[in-house]
Amino acid sequence: MSEEDASKELESLKEKLEALEKENEKLRSDYLYLAAELDNLRKYAVKEVERARRSAIENILIRLINVYETIERATESCGEQPSPLLEGLRLIGKDVLKILEDAGVRRMETVGKKFDPFIHEAIEHVETDDVEDGTIVEEVAKGYTFNDKVLRPPKVRVAKSKKA
Repeated sequence: MSEEDASKELESLKEKLEALEKENEKLRSDYLYLAAELDNLRKYAVKEVERARRSAIENILIRLINVYETIERATESCGEQPSPLLEGLRLIGKDVLKILEDAGVRRMETVGKKFDPFIHEAIEHVETDDVEDGTIVEEVAKGYTFNDKVLRPPKVRVAKSKKA
């Protein structure tokens, strides 16, 4: 092989090596991009599973609140007449309330507080000069929170000045 042929061969091999190095760098870059995408997908899936779990828990708690309030209304409508059935119903109500409290559900205190449309549901304005405008004067339906999130907003009546 002549020196000129060897030089051409060397140049050709250098070009192939350079092309292979560029291809290798592109493949490495693509790999790193896909690895990052996969990691982001894993994180997203974990968040979605957690969100779905929280949502399912909240839905169950809301249904349990409805059961508790139904029991509470039933026992209140019976008055004070002694009855083993009524006493059993009251005990069930206490058990359901204990389950809700142990789970972290809290009743919202509203009367006398300032109305906040993000956490209260106003069903009526009551004209009065006894309290400041925008103060909750009556709770029509109880509200509940779970982990500092409103599960069910309380339905309230809000004071409105007679002068307005």
